[in-house]
Amino acid sequence: MSAVALALLGTMLTACGGQDAAAPVTAGPVAEREAVVVSEPADGAKDLNPAAPVVLKSPDGEIASVAFTTPGGTPLKGTLAEDKHSWTLGEALGFGKTYAWTATAKNKSGKVKESKGSLTTVAPGKTIAASLDVGDNQTYGVGKGIGVKFNAPVPDRAAAQKALTVKTSVPVEGAWGWVSDSEVRWRPKLYWPANTTVHLDAKIYAVPFGPGVYGAEDLTADFTIGRNLIIKGDVATHRVIVEQNDQPIADYPASFGLDSAPDRNTPNGAYVIMEKTGFMKMTSQRYGYTDIPTHNAMLISTNGEFLHELESNRWNLGKANTSHGCINLGMAESTELFNWALVGDPVVITNSGTTMPAGAEIHDWQYSWAEWQAKSAL
Repeated sequence: MSAVALALLGTMLTACGGQDAAAPVTAGPVAEREAVVVSEPADGAKDLNPAAPVVLKSPDGEIASVAFTTPGGTPLKGTLAEDKHSWTLGEALGFGKTYAWTATAKNKSGKVKESKGSLTTVAPGKTIAASLDVGDNQTYGVGKGIGVKFNAPVPDRAAAQKALTVKTSVPVEGAWGWVSDSEVRWRPKLYWPANTTVHLDAKIYAVPFGPGVYGAEDLTADFTIGRNLIIKGDVATHRVIVEQNDQPIADYPASFGLDSAPDRNTPNGAYVIMEKTGFMKMTSQRYGYTDIPTHNAMLISTNGEFLHELESNRWNLGKANTSHGCINLGMAESTELFNWALVGDPVVITNSGTTMPAGAEIHDWQYSWAEWQAKSAL
C-alpha cells in the first residue's frame, strides 16, 4: 500500500474513533410541581346544591391542613383520605351562603403550598318541610302505616319519594302511596310481622321538588312493631273479639252505630287505632250532645269514631246497636282492651249496613294491594 493510501486510512480511522468517544449529553434538572389544592365543584362555583358532595384534591401533593368555614367563620368538619390526596366535606351546607376554604399541601420535596377558594350555594325560592307520624323508640301495632306529611303540595312527587327509604329487620314487602298532593304513606302488603324493627330515612334536605323548590330538612325514625293483635267487631252479633297470633283472647259485648240510621252506622272496613286517651269529654254539635265523660278512648277514625267505654249504655251492650258510630264497651272490658292496645292495632269491622270507602282519611288498608301500588309516583 502506498504511503498516500496509508495516510488517508489513518485519517478516516481517526475521524471514526473521534465520533465514538464524544462526551455524553446530560439533561438539566426537572422542575417539581407545586402541591396545589383544587375543589370539586370548582372554585367560585355558584348556585351549588347544598347537599352536593364537596371534595378538595391535591394530585401532586399531600394535604396537610384544611379550614372550610361558614360565612361567620365557623369551621366545618371533613375527612382526609388515607393517601392524603383528598379531603371530603362531612357536613351539609346551608342555602344561599358563600363558604370559604384554605388548604395547605406539600409536594415530594416537602415544599408547602397554600391554596384558597370559595363556593356559593343556591338560594331557594321555597322550601317544603315534612313531618312523620311515627317516632323514635315507639312500639306500634301490626297495622301501622308510615306517614310523611309535607307542609305544602309537592310538585315533583317522584323526586320526593326517591328520597324515602324503609329498612326492616326481616324482609317485608311494602310500597309508598300518595294519598294527597302533600302526603305519602308506606304500608306493607300484609300486616307487619310481629316484632319487626324499622328504620325510616327521609333524606329530603335540598332535594329539588320543582323549579326553585327544595326539601327543608332530613328526618329519621327508628321504631318497633309489637305483638300480632287484631280487634274484630261484628256489628250483627254486637261483639268485639280480640285475637292475638290468630287466637281469640277476649270476647266483649258491644254496641255499634245505630242500625236504622245509615249516617250513624259503624261502617265495615279495616281501621287502625290512631290515638289512645285515658279520659275525655265527647261533644258532637251534629248529634246535639256536649261533654259526655268517657274513659279508655281509642280513636279509629278522624270522623270521630272511637272504641271507648260507655258504662251508661250497659243494657244495650251485646244486644243492640245504639251509638252515633262509636263502638261502646263496658268499663271493665274497655280498661282491659285499653291496656293491651297499641297505636296501629287493626280494628276490622264486619256485617254493618254501610262500608267505609277506599281513600277515607288515612285508612291504608281500605285499598287492595294493586290499588295501593298504583298510588306510587315511581
